Amino acid sequence: MSKPLRLWQWLARAGLGRRQQLLDLIGSGAVTVDGQVASPLLQINSDAEVRLHGELVSLQWQTQVVMYHKPVGVDCNVKPDDPSSIAALLTKLPMGMFPVGRLDKDSCGLLLFCNNGELAQQLMHPDFAHEKEYLVQVSPAPSIEQLKALAAGPSYPFKNQQIITRACQVAAKTADSFRIILTEGRYRQIRFMCKAVGLKVIRLQRIRLQQLALGELSENEWRVLSSEEIANLAQAIEANLTAKPS
Repeated sequence: MSKPLRLWQWLARAGLGRRQQLLDLIGSGAVTVDGQVASPLLQINSDAEVRLHGELVSLQWQTQVVMYHKPVGVDCNVKPDDPSSIAALLTKLPMGMFPVGRLDKDSCGLLLFCNNGELAQQLMHPDFAHEKEYLVQVSPAPSIEQLKALAAGPSYPFKNQQIITRACQVAAKTADSFRIILTEGRYRQIRFMCKAVGLKVIRLQRIRLQQLALGELSENEWRVLSSEEIANLAQAIEANLTAKPS
């Protein structure tokens, strides 16, 4: 018999998330082991019967990724008692899903969910320099100089420090909107960048993450990515890491 594992480690091997997420999940009473509600400190053997929300969990689970078109007003924090929380959507998705990163409540667009903690970490970590593309409507209409200042990566104050942003790609779309492609994802970064150059964000929509585009997916709709899409995403992650300067 193999060495016993803490329950959260067992769940992590099944691809259900990262340590703190799993400890919170266990603490909520959603996980049972051999028919009994489990505690976060429980250690189990490989032959234990583990269930999440009543559904059997297997160490043979495959990675799944879901793309969701988040509307404005949906909060990415998982709060089961909050009707505006993304928690309501999680009950409809395949078992074990959790949001990868977040979009502000007042932003919309592409949001990913997955059941693989390692993949989620790679998608969120700035070292992997994933391209994230947004469509931004602002007021007043931006000048050429303001768009150039955004592309250069303006700095801005945040919590008693000066944030230095990376240079990025910016292209005008209409008189009052533009596309911007970032390779980092700081807290409310685009809104702060726009403020730094004298613009106010009216609407902010994420339309692409790496090669995954929102496309024709309707607002508040979701779809499971194909095995090919997930494989291509993993390859892109590896390519970004390999290309990162040492």
